[in-house]
This record gives sequence, structure tokens and C-alpha cells, in this order.
Amino acid sequence: MRALHAELMRIPDFRRRQGRKHTVACVLCVHILAEIANMKGCLAAAQFARALSQEELEAVGAWRNRRTGLCEPPSKSTIHRVVQMIDPEALEDVVGRYCGPRLPLARALAAESAHDF
Repeated sequence: MRALHAELMRIPDFRRRQGRKHTVACVLCVHILAEIANMKGCLAAAQFARALSQEELEAVGAWRNRRTGLCEPPSKSTIHRVVQMIDPEALEDVVGRYCGPRLPLARALAAESAHDF
């Protein structure tokens, strides 16, 4: 999660600073991980985010509430707003850089598991 979040930090945040809690990197990291878990859409991504542990929320760069000291997941509306406004080419570049080195391992694991059946 931390490696994906680090790659996503390269995408500039297009939103105004006022009222912004979660970085674009955090929101996209949650959305991508939810998609990997076959949870499609912004509502599913928000539900996925709410199910993350504090350690996992910290790993994706979630906003920490100063009063409670707890990391809070991004809301459905925040996820929707970021996903709708993000530059798809910038996201594709970042995901490609993140996945590129990992693809040989993923293919090897898939081939290995295919032999198990």
C-alpha cells in the first residue's frame, strides 16, 4: 500500500486547499485497492475504506483527526469527486510505473496457481 501511495503522490492535487482533508494520492489508492478487491464504484470504495484498519488507513495516507488521533477514511463524495476530475493519462502513467516491475511476479504467481488446479 505504501509503495502505491508513494507513486500516486506524483499526481498533482487539482482541488482548492480549503476544506481538503485527504490527498488525491490517498483517495486514488483507496479506489484502486477497492477495484483490485473487486469492489466497483465509489460507494463500494468508501465501504472498502471504512473496513480498513488504522494501520492500513495510515499506509494509504488517510487524514488523521487531531482530536481523536485516528485516521479517517475518505467519504463516497470525496472519492467520487477525485475520480471524476483526475487526469486519466496521469493516473495511467503512475499505475503503469507501479505495476511494471510487479507484472513478472504477478504472471509467475498466476502461472503457478494455474498448475495447482
